[in-house]
Amino acid sequence: MLTIHMYLAYLDKHNPRGNLLTVKAYLLTQNLFKTQLWLWTDDPSKIINPSTQEFFDTFSDVVTVKKFVWDDEVEQTPLAGHPYFGNHFQVRSDFEDFLAGYGDLVRHMLLYNHGGLWVDTDVVLLRDVYPVTMQVITQHLCVHHSEPLCLHVMSDASKQTS
Repeated sequence: MLTIHMYLAYLDKHNPRGNLLTVKAYLLTQNLFKTQLWLWTDDPSKIINPSTQEFFDTFSDVVTVKKFVWDDEVEQTPLAGHPYFGNHFQVRSDFEDFLAGYGDLVRHMLLYNHGGLWVDTDVVLLRDVYPVTMQVITQHLCVHHSEPLCLHVMSDASKQTS
């Protein structure tokens, strides 16, 4: 199962369903038997509310809203125990004018801890990312780790193209 991660701080009060365009694109283009979407947020009540509850209930088997807790995530990374990164309030205030930098930290921690694929919420998926993601992972394992499975897969692939 490929986990696709996104981070969304809140939904636009005037157009809450418009903010869900990326999530809707995920539902329309991805193989829902092989992927799952984890939508991370600091406050799930800013995402799941009376106007979006039915939407999230309908797709709860493939879309999960998860609360992002800085301390829990940082503890599972090499940043654990670092005096600066252990102080979420300080990190957040330092990135107040550079939210993309804060987002980069969040992205790196979540991918380090949970694996998967990151998709920004301003990206609309047009094709299924599962096949190419699996191909990249397989190639990486074959080239960098000489996995025995790769030799078998590559051998089978060459037989099929002959």
